Amino acid sequence: MDWEPTYVQFCVTATVTAVLEDGRKLTAAVRGYSEVNIYMETVFAGFEKKYITSGMTEKEKAEKAAWYISATSDYELYNDRWADIFLKGKGDCMASRYAVQVLCNHMGIKALVCRSYDAHGQTLVFADGKFYVIVTGYNEPKPRSYSMYEISGAGLEKLAEENLIDLNYFYQ
Repeated sequence: MDWEPTYVQFCVTATVTAVLEDGRKLTAAVRGYSEVNIYMETVFAGFEKKYITSGMTEKEKAEKAAWYISATSDYELYNDRWADIFLKGKGDCMASRYAVQVLCNHMGIKALVCRSYDAHGQTLVFADGKFYVIVTGYNEPKPRSYSMYEISGAGLEKLAEENLIDLNYFYQ
C-alpha cells in the first residue's frame, strides 16, 4: 500500500494462503485500499473538475498543476513528502516536484522529478510533443512562485544526465 515517492496503484491485490494445523491450505484473494489513496483520488478528481477543461493542451494542464501546487501550499523545510502538499498544504522543494509529477501523471501527462540535490523544485514534463521544466517555488509562503520553460537539445541532455533521467521513458 505504500505509494511514495509516486502514486502507482489505487488498489493492491494479493493472494494469501494459510496452512491450517491439519495441513489443509486455504487461499483467498485480498484487495487492499488505503484511506489516503481514496482521499487523494478525491483531491485529484476535484482539481481536474475545477481547473481542467477538455480544450486545454497538455502544456496548459501541466502549468495548471504547477499553479495549483504553488497556490495551495506553503514551503516547509525538511518535509519532502509530496502527499503533504495535498494533505497538509505544506512541503519542501522535493515534495513540490514530486507533487507536480504525480498530478501530471494522474492527468495522463508524463513527468519525472529532477532528483539532483540542486534541482530545487524542478520536474521534467513531456507535453504536446515537447519537453518542459516546471520549477515550483522554493522557501516561500503561498502563493509560491512557479515557472515553466521549454527545454531541448544539449540543455535537455544535460538535465537528463545530471538527474539520472532516461528520456526513453517519455516515448513509451
